[in-house]
Amino acid sequence: MDYDHAFHAANHADVWKHTALLAVLASLKRTPPLVFDTHGGRGRYSLAGTGEWTAGLGRLLEAVPAGHASGSAAVDRYLGAVRRLCPDVPRSYPGSPLLALDALPRNGRLRVHEVEPEALSELRQAVKGDGRAQVVGGDGLAALDGLPTKDPVLVVLDPPYVTKPEWPAAAEAVQRVHAARKDATVFLWYPVKRWSRPNTLHDTLREAGVPFVALELLVTPLELERRALAGSGVLLVGASLPAQGEILAAAPVLGPALATHDGRWQVRVVA
Repeated sequence: MDYDHAFHAANHADVWKHTALLAVLASLKRTPPLVFDTHGGRGRYSLAGTGEWTAGLGRLLEAVPAGHASGSAAVDRYLGAVRRLCPDVPRSYPGSPLLALDALPRNGRLRVHEVEPEALSELRQAVKGDGRAQVVGGDGLAALDGLPTKDPVLVVLDPPYVTKPEWPAAAEAVQRVHAARKDATVFLWYPVKRWSRPNTLHDTLREAGVPFVALELLVTPLELERRALAGSGVLLVGASLPAQGEILAAAPVLGPALATHDGRWQVRVVA
């Protein structure tokens, strides 16, 4: 599978995903988890040249300049982390592993998987020197069988979804984690181009008896874009109500800032 997230880094889907991820991590600070990331990517991305960041993070930086509050605790937390980790923003952008490490206390841990050799090498360099991080080459979904049995755990599932089988594989991964660890927190990101595949994902997990809430932000009306990415969703299992509330409260800030057509945006909550 040939996929490189570099062109998509810091787009509107990354903004939504990382705002949500940091809200979940903030809610887990009293019992610092092992963050088990199945698709780590490069760790840090250059935003030089063309890319989708101009319609994502770029718009948000214009809407919320440095030193200004956005009106959302989750958005302020996200922007603060991005600016702290990448002082040259928007020249570079931190991926999920760096954001997770920044949010974790000293006794937190990160185990991150990456299958692509070049991305794996860059990821190792990005987290080098942080003893809390373990970088593993190989299939992160297959490694879910090695989850710890007792320690608090947050499983981050972030497949590229470049092939159709990745959708049922994502649903199966959520089911496996929930079956093995009912107390685990699960964070699954997915793209939204139309409702069919997200709805199938939700139906599959309902039928399996997995309790979840999905929060989806659309920045382009679905009827206007049939193939391009209209938005994205984060599906949460075991996340606290305050974390869910913070993520939902971020939508009225992010939606207008990232909307592509006449300020039209939409948030959908599915449980």
